[in-house]
Parts: sequence; structure tokens; C-alpha cells
Amino acid sequence: MPIEVLGRDHEGRVSSQPPIKSGPNRGRRRSEPRGVWVPAGGYAYEERQDAKWAHSGWIKAVQELGHRVGSWDCDGVRNYYVFREAR
Repeated sequence: MPIEVLGRDHEGRVSSQPPIKSGPNRGRRRSEPRGVWVPAGGYAYEERQDAKWAHSGWIKAVQELGHRVGSWDCDGVRNYYVFREAR
């Protein structure tokens, strides 16, 4: 299962939906309709390689449990998120 590339919707929440192509929210993502992305930590690009490998370890474990994992890059930091279905 690949790590999904995330962006921000028009309200600033993380979303995996396709980007809006025109209008005032151009470039933003559509809102997530069936749940929310829960932050699960991240790392700065300047960190040592072993810190980056630690993140890949838990990502694989979470994916093996059947959960969706996404990442969003912002200002030199990669943040990871786990998707939680709406109840």
C-alpha cells in the first residue's frame, strides 16, 4: 500500500482528495468526505538517516494493519497522518 500524497483543503485541513482546478480555491484539495487524517508525527529533512528509518518502520506496521497512511511536506518537514473513518 503506497503512502498517499496529501494537501490542504480550503479550510486548512489535510486531504487526499484531488486538487481544485479553478476558482478562488484553486490548488487546494477538496474536503475529505468519509473521515479525517490524524497527525502521527514527522521529521525535518535535516535529521539523521536513522530517524527517517524509524518512521518507515511504524508506517509499514500501520499499513499491515490495513490503515491508510499519508504524508504532507511543508517547509522542510515531512508530516505523516493516519486516516480515521467517520463514525
